[in-house]
Amino acid sequence: MARFLDQPVPNIGVENGFGGLLVEMGIVAPFLWLYWVGAMLWAGWKVVRRLRETVYFPIGFALLWNAAVLTLLLMYFGVQSYQNFVNNAYMWLLLGVLFRLPYLAQMPQPVPIPEHMRGAAHWELAMGGR
Repeated sequence: MARFLDQPVPNIGVENGFGGLLVEMGIVAPFLWLYWVGAMLWAGWKVVRRLRETVYFPIGFALLWNAAVLTLLLMYFGVQSYQNFVNNAYMWLLLGVLFRLPYLAQMPQPVPIPEHMRGAAHWELAMGGR
């Protein structure tokens, strides 16, 4: 922002990620950050609630937990964890996967073939067995 506005870089050091937002972008930045994170986590939680009683629930919960830890908990210790390209890229990629999981849960799931039907021909499987 300092380069964009042709202003000198502030010579203030902070120990908190939200303080870093405050110093770099002003008083509104931490509130916008919390609003954005709250909206992201709320939308993600609605998706995870839709995944209840499916095999995708633990995966969805873990993906949401990853985003919450990165944007809230690790942000408390500094903005470096969010500014890390690998962490940030994986968070956005996995959020995309999270929002796609309800569509995967609606798809028909393959059913394993019973042991006594393993050697049957395809037409016998279609007709219901021997």
